[in-house]
Amino acid sequence: MKLSYFITSGMVLLLCLVVISMVSVSCGSSYKKNISSDDNQMEAHLNGTDGLDEIAEESIDIPIAINLIHTEDEDMRQLVDAEYEVTHETDKDIYIDINSRYYKHYMSGTRFMADKIAVFENSENVEHLTMNLDVVNNTNERLSIKELKIKVDESKPDTTPLIYICTTEEVSNSIYFVNESWFDWKGFTFSYSLLKSGESFDGQYKKKRHVPYFGSYTIIDLLPDMISMGYDYDGLIESIKTFHPHSTDDEDTDDASSKCVELYITEDDKHLGYFQNKFEPFGLKKGNFDEYVGSATLYGSIKFDDSDFKVDFIAEISLSTSGGFGALSYENDKFDVKLKSSGENYTLRFPYTTVIEPYGAEMIRLSLKADRSSLHKFHVDINNDNEMKIRSKDVHFHHYYPKN
Repeated sequence: MKLSYFITSGMVLLLCLVVISMVSVSCGSSYKKNISSDDNQMEAHLNGTDGLDEIAEESIDIPIAINLIHTEDEDMRQLVDAEYEVTHETDKDIYIDINSRYYKHYMSGTRFMADKIAVFENSENVEHLTMNLDVVNNTNERLSIKELKIKVDESKPDTTPLIYICTTEEVSNSIYFVNESWFDWKGFTFSYSLLKSGESFDGQYKKKRHVPYFGSYTIIDLLPDMISMGYDYDGLIESIKTFHPHSTDDEDTDDASSKCVELYITEDDKHLGYFQNKFEPFGLKKGNFDEYVGSATLYGSIKFDDSDFKVDFIAEISLSTSGGFGALSYENDKFDVKLKSSGENYTLRFPYTTVIEPYGAEMIRLSLKADRSSLHKFHVDINNDNEMKIRSKDVHFHHYYPKN
């Protein structure tokens, strides 16, 4: 009986101890959990970080909206060949590049038709970048502005070897290469084939010549190549003097590439068939009006010495002109902001004092330029007495400024 009693009592005592231990662990765990939470709150209070999420939500960041502006004068805009456009925009960045028909063709990697113009003056009339900065005070405070800053992360030269390729009516039997780059590209190889009337290009260039670096432009005289193909240039000139003495050939210079063969002949002219034969192996082509002009087709390619950059093109070579061509003029506007062509981490400051009433707005116009083609990354900050952050997106800007 005693042994049974002690065993039973021991088991009860052990069971009680187990229960007490489990209760203690449970209470201890709960206690530690509460203490940990309280300690975190106390630590946040002591460090001044309690309510940080609420403060972050209430912090004010006034964005500066950017809108590109073009000239409002429609007559002037007709003379502009290349305008800037926003090509891509994200939450943080805006990308601005030139919208130039020629530049897009030149950089496309596919063969394009070179320009044919009356008189060469310059490759393209390019507008300067003009933008409106829209600042909306979306607070209930009077916003006191004191300075506008353009903070530039980087400006660097555009190292694209840009050559404007064209033919003109003022210089017969030739092709123009105009250097629009701002660096020394050393030289390029000009490969080409002149096609006879009705001939197709077989993909193989028959002629090749090296063109060394030139500062402004060079004119390639193709007349010797044409004569070697059977073109009776001297016979043509004599025929023009005989049948069209009012037409002229500029013989005041020994430079053949400066000669302009002028011949005004229309469909009603009795000598049209005769002159068609005189322009063989090339031909006559109807011009912009009723006149006919001598024309030859050239397939060409330029490959630069120090790079793999290559441009393929087609050009219509003028063999004659009907005369009477003129030129247009274009005047640039005045602009406010001049970016460096090369530099890093610099700031352009502009005194700017104004007050924007609560929920009012302010529009600021900036016009930007640099002294050569270049690539830029910048953003606009506005200093203010309210200590608010007023900032634009990062602007990635390709400044397109042909050299000639």
